[in-house]
This record gives sequence, C-alpha cells and structure tokens, in this order.
Amino acid sequence: MLVLKLWYLFYFASASCLQPFLPLIFRRAGLDPQHVGTIAALRPWVGLPCGAVLSGIADKYRIHSLILTACFTLSVCVRLSVSVASTFPTILTVILIADAVNSPTNIIVDAAAIAACSPSSSFSPTNTNGEGEAYGRQRLYGAVGWGTFSFISGIAQTWFHGAAAAAFLLYGVLAIATLVPTLRIPWGPLHAKLEEEHLHSCAGLREDVREGGQENSGMNVDGSGCSDGIISNSSNPHKEIGLRGVVSNRSRETSPLRHAFNGIHTAGRGTLSPQKKKQPTPPPPQTTNDLNNPPPLQQQRIKNKNFCQKLGVLLSSPEALLFFSTVTVMGYAVGTIESFLFLFLEDLGGSETLMGLTLTVTCVAETFVFYYASHIMHFLGLDGCLHLCFLAFLVRLGSYATLAHWKQTPWTVLPVELLHGLTFGLTWSAGTAKSALISPAGLEATTQSVFQGFIFGLGYGMGGFMAGRKYNLNGPEAVFRSAFWVVAVGWVVTTGVGWWLRKYGWIDHGSSSSREQMYSEVEMSDGGGRRGGRIMIERDRGEG
Repeated sequence: MLVLKLWYLFYFASASCLQPFLPLIFRRAGLDPQHVGTIAALRPWVGLPCGAVLSGIADKYRIHSLILTACFTLSVCVRLSVSVASTFPTILTVILIADAVNSPTNIIVDAAAIAACSPSSSFSPTNTNGEGEAYGRQRLYGAVGWGTFSFISGIAQTWFHGAAAAAFLLYGVLAIATLVPTLRIPWGPLHAKLEEEHLHSCAGLREDVREGGQENSGMNVDGSGCSDGIISNSSNPHKEIGLRGVVSNRSRETSPLRHAFNGIHTAGRGTLSPQKKKQPTPPPPQTTNDLNNPPPLQQQRIKNKNFCQKLGVLLSSPEALLFFSTVTVMGYAVGTIESFLFLFLEDLGGSETLMGLTLTVTCVAETFVFYYASHIMHFLGLDGCLHLCFLAFLVRLGSYATLAHWKQTPWTVLPVELLHGLTFGLTWSAGTAKSALISPAGLEATTQSVFQGFIFGLGYGMGGFMAGRKYNLNGPEAVFRSAFWVVAVGWVVTTGVGWWLRKYGWIDHGSSSSREQMYSEVEMSDGGGRRGGRIMIERDRGEG
C-alpha cells in the first residue's frame, strides 16, 4: 500500500502549495474581491458534475489509469499557465478548465484505495483477525502532506516577498513527483469490485423479474446486458473473479450496516422456517397518516425503479430535503471562509507564513476529530453533531468578524482555526453518515454525491459569490459578520422546520433515532479508533 500513501502525500502536498493561496494571487494580478468571489462560486459548480461524468466513464470502460494520468497531467499544465494570466476572463477560463479536467483524479484514486483495502484483497495487509488495512490509513498521508507543505509554501512566499513564483514552483515539482505513484496504482481490486457489483445487480434484476412472474429465459433484461448466462457461465474466469478473486465476496447486502438496517426493517415480523413457509397476509389499509408519513428511505425496498425514479424518491423526502438544506447553510460558511480568510489576514498585515500555518493547525484539528468521529456521533447522535457544527461555525465566523480588535495582531487567528476540526471534520463525518441513513436502496453513492453537491457546490458557491460582493461594498469584517447572521438564521429555520415536520408526522422521529443508534453501534463495534480513520474521507480542497 506504499504506492497509495505516496500518491496521497504528494498529491495533497502539491495542492497545498498553490490552491489556498490562489485568492491572494488573483488579487495581486489585479482582480477585485467580486471577481475572486465569482471564481470561487463557479469552480465547484463546474468541477463536481465533470468529476461525476469522467469518473463514470472510467468505471464503465475500466480505463481508470488512462483517465487519471491524462487528466492529472493536463490539469497541472493548465494550472501552471495561471502564472502568466493577467485578466479576469483569462484567469477564470484557465481555472475552470483546470478544475474540470482535474475533477475525477481524487475520486478515482479514492475508489482504487477503498477496493485495495478490502480485507480479502491481495494488495491489503491483514491483521490476525483477517481485517484489511483501513482506507483512512492511506488518506491520512494526504493530511500530512497538506499540513506540512502549506506551511513550507507560506514560508517560501514570505521569503521571496510574496512572489507567486515560489508557490507555482513548489506546486510543479511536487506534481511531477505525484506522477511516479500515479503510474503504479493497483487497479485490479477496483476492476474486480466493479465486476462483482455488476454481477450482483444482474442477479438482483433477474430476481425482481421472477418475482413479478416474468421469467427471463436467457434474454437480456431491460437492455441492461444482464442474462442468466452471465452468472451461470463458470467457464469464463474473468466473470468469476468478481465473486472469488481479489476482493471480498460480501456484497453491500451482506455488510454489517446493511444487516442492521434490514434488522430494523424486518423487526416484529418474525422469521420464516425453511421447512414451513409463512402464508402472506394482506397489508393493512393505509391511513392518511401512513400516506403522509412514509417509512424512512433507508428502510424502503425500491424495486423495478430506474435511476431517475429513485432520485425522485430521495429528493421528495422531507427528511432528505431538510438535511440538504442544513448542509447548504454550512456550505455557505465554508465558501466564505475559504475564499476570503487569506485576503482578510493580508489586510491585517499577516504574512504568507501565518497563512500557511493556519492550514497546518486546521489539519491537526480535523485529524483529531476524524479519529474520534465515531465516538462523538455515538454520544451526540447525528442531529446533535450537526447542531454542534452550527455552533462551531457561529463561533468561528464571529471570531473573524472581531479579529481586528484582538490585540491588533493577526496571529490570534490560530486558536480560532482549531474549530476547523468541527466545522469540517465533524460536519463531513456526520454528513456522510446521515447520507447513508436517508439514501434509498441502490442509491447510496448518489446520495453521498448529492450531499457533497449541496455543501461544496451550491452552498460553497453562494458563500463565495455573496462574500465577494460584500467585501467590495463594506469590507472584510462585514463579510464574516453577514455570514454569521446567514448561518444563525439558517440554523434557527432548519431546526424549526425539523421540529414542525416531526410534530406533524412528516419525519418519524423514533425510527430516525433508532437508525442513528444502530448505525453508531455498528461503527463502534467495528473498532472505534480504526473507524475514525476509515471515515476520514477528506474533501479534495479545490482539486475537484
């Protein structure tokens, strides 16, 4: 697994030398804060959909290595050209192209790392219990690279009196170093996992057809390319590798978490004996409350529905809409902070060394929170964690708004940056867990993507754009003060709407609480500290 560790180390090290300092570089190139905010708003709106499309193509045609190498190399070349761009249209075009091209790189490597860390993967070292090496142990090196080299980049820029050339030079050198492990990433486990999922989906589709009385006689089902011959053809070793080869033969339906949810779904129904089948009983008549209060999405068995229908079920759920609204408000705060904090520190007389050091502090804080994330979620519950994140955002934004009056030195920002452990680490951990709970069956990955789209796409973009306008009109303190009130009002509104939905039965509070408790128990039983590492799926900061 050394290759993956080196990739994360160099990839995030190269990104940290340039990405956080781009707002400073833009302003020094003559762009005003409104232009900086516009760029910050458009970057995630371009990068997220492009990443989904390109990574989907890589999955479909099994060309992960080609797309990863080509996209990463091209994005480095395009991003380095920012150093010679001088006008707003040119800088905007170059940045958006670079983000679009680079968007699938981290997604593809994350997928390869998770597959390679499977307990039965031949690439994964196993302990005495046969458990594979945790994904978080690979990704942790990304945090090390980010926190270390952002500080080094800040020192270099301060040494050369704010010259952007130092940041671009470090970025280029480390990006070249990233190409070495890029060419040696093991793709076998990922391809085998994709093949296994395809076979299981075909088997599930045939089962649905048979339950409906439409026996599939060797023909493809709904044009999906799945037929009975796919599973039964044991003469094809390539097909069997997905079930017996590199990766674990446990599908998502047999995972501990899925068993937990299925246990909740079937609670009170009893078990069926293999010798004696229980006669089906007619369902009770639906009441008005049943129609208005459907069971939680994770408990629904959505069969014979296509992707768009399942997505419609997700986006029409009151519980899901409330959650997505909540994280959009948090994304507004993240976009404001990441787009304009460094500009504010420069206005206060802070050096690039201080700016780089703030990133080191945030990495230390978020690593600590990620490590204990499962314990925190078990103690507070997912909704309690989200409320704690709201509080941390308010304290952080309020501190920035009054920072100029703290002993007249920008270095007092460092203690505030410790809150990043909650505003990012806990927000991400609780958000991914909540997404897993509300996702319809078969839409787990899509729900995670929707969650990321709302917090780091819609919310982040709105925060960056509105902060740019506010910075131009009223100055930096007004930027963080207005963001403070947006988050405060958003917290009150989403909490009030959640209370109203639970009171009138649109969200089943008891069932939701039991699902959260079951989720926490499953994660805690999997090893507290190790889970803290596995859940650490750190957002690619500006790199797609």
